[in-house]
Amino acid sequence: MKKIVTFILILQTISAGLSFACSCTPKSVQEYFTQADIVFTGEVLELSKEGEYGLKATLKPLKLYKGMYNKILTVMTIDRTKAPGLCGYSFAKNEKVLVYGNGNVNTDAFSTDICRGTKSLSDAQEDLKELEKGFEVLKDK
Repeated sequence: MKKIVTFILILQTISAGLSFACSCTPKSVQEYFTQADIVFTGEVLELSKEGEYGLKATLKPLKLYKGMYNKILTVMTIDRTKAPGLCGYSFAKNEKVLVYGNGNVNTDAFSTDICRGTKSLSDAQEDLKELEKGFEVLKDK
């Protein structure tokens, strides 16, 4: 009986952990691009903690594909190292990234996560090929 109870507790623990896992619907590069307010490659200059799970990354843009910006951009996300079940992005200092962001183009402050397509440049080669080809932004009707 003790073994059965232990087994049930283990299953409940595993299923509870899985129920909070991040789940993203895969999209094409064009869909990520169209849904973003800004798309750029950048280098992470600084990181700071924002609350329990928040992460504020200051980036130097390297190449702009969509949107406008000044010399420095601020990107907010959830730190996946602190909350692995959430869909944020864990920026690392000096990391080069491809960011699909949403937010206020007038303040250069944006948010992003892995479900919006943001990824390390080392994992973004296919995206970059598509972005370099270029495509027209689809307008919402």
